[in-house]
Amino acid sequence: MRADFVIQALVIAHEKETRYGSIKEAVAGVIFLGTPHRGADIAYWSKLLAKFANVLTAGKMREDLLKALAPKSTELGTICSQFVERGMRLQIFSLYERHETSGLGSLVVDEFSAILHLPNETPIPMEADHRGLCKYLTPSDSCYRTVFNCIEELMDSLIETSEQPYFDSSQREFLSKLRAVDHDTVLSKIPGGWTRSSRWFLELPEFKSWRVLQGQQTLWLYGVPGSGKTVLMKSIVEFLNSQSDIASSPVIWKPISFFFDDKDPERKTSDSFIRSVLDQILGDSRCASVIRYLDFDPSKIPDTEKSLWECFQTIVKRSRGIIFQLVIDAMDEALRHNENPPTIVDKLRDLVETDASGRVRMLLSHREQPPYGFPQRTDAAVISIDNENTRKNVDESVQMKVRSSLQESKLSLSMASTIEAKIVKKAQGNFLFATLAWKQFSNGTVQWTRDKIKASLTGLDKTSDDLVDFYCQLLSNISSRYR
Repeated sequence: MRADFVIQALVIAHEKETRYGSIKEAVAGVIFLGTPHRGADIAYWSKLLAKFANVLTAGKMREDLLKALAPKSTELGTICSQFVERGMRLQIFSLYERHETSGLGSLVVDEFSAILHLPNETPIPMEADHRGLCKYLTPSDSCYRTVFNCIEELMDSLIETSEQPYFDSSQREFLSKLRAVDHDTVLSKIPGGWTRSSRWFLELPEFKSWRVLQGQQTLWLYGVPGSGKTVLMKSIVEFLNSQSDIASSPVIWKPISFFFDDKDPERKTSDSFIRSVLDQILGDSRCASVIRYLDFDPSKIPDTEKSLWECFQTIVKRSRGIIFQLVIDAMDEALRHNENPPTIVDKLRDLVETDASGRVRMLLSHREQPPYGFPQRTDAAVISIDNENTRKNVDESVQMKVRSSLQESKLSLSMASTIEAKIVKKAQGNFLFATLAWKQFSNGTVQWTRDKIKASLTGLDKTSDDLVDFYCQLLSNISSRYR
């Protein structure tokens, strides 16, 4: 059956559901063989139709035929654009040719045109020309086997239930060997910001694009220590968790978080990271069934970092209908323990580069900007946390500390602005410096008096504006093991 007929039938079934709803409900998936998907790119469709005509007429193009094909270009573009939204609930396999068609000297439908780039799609290259995608000499033909396997997998998906899947003994052993850190416990120990502190980030166009289908794939947040990256990342994870179980969404949005910490043995290596990622995926009843894709030998359960990364890559490649939202904090702390290539940055970059359907979204935080070439190879938007929004949040946090302390000491707030101005100046828009300045000012004082405030202000004036000396003084009081 011609692909444009199938696509148009599904579009009509959605638009006229009362009459053709049974067609929509009866279709669980589609296998496209060299089918072009280019939306409303009219120039592309005109050129493609000319290619088809050139093949069919043995290279002798007729001017009248080209004129007849022109209106069809607009029609095909419209149909494909309409299908993208309506095909989100289907299992889709997009098979495309790797060999040029004889007589044409080029691919009829190239890889980029043949892939919809949807999370519920599995793109598969075929060692054939355009004609060979659907013509096989024997059942042992590799292209025949590929199509057969797609049909078989599509049939298997129809008999799955949405309930918690049954794990066999080898799968249970695999889960037990992950020994992943409890990410909920980690999250609970990170200080929380107030609601407004993350609002600026949630309203960024880049973040909004990151949260929609076919949107931004990678975000890289950077800033100096103490700028509030970890607290912000926690707020983002909590926001994503609150939005992840929306019933109306055509796909499953699966937030996965990891907060690197080089002081914690369970949170400082890429091995710990990949174990936590798999644990969070397989521990969620909405996507635990993807464990069936890990077809491992019961006598050789994957347990090395390399084999676990391969498991994750397999899950990403085959999990149609799931978008994995990776939120990874303090990447720089992981790199201190994984300096030899491939580093975790290398692995994540490779993961995104091979993810043709856009099933992986990454939000990474680091002290520095991304390495050369990373943004271009991962479609990354680079965002600095050192901005007016952060400085405003620092100022508000200082104001809250100062005024609550004065109120507890039953003092007038008339002195608040003077104290706030001095601490804000020392803070320089940095949460860590604001905390250090407040500690230097308060110096353990519980009950304030006007005389104590004046003395503390005088002492604050004498400290270095960059607070390095005071920071070193604090560090000297900490055990060298944790320093």
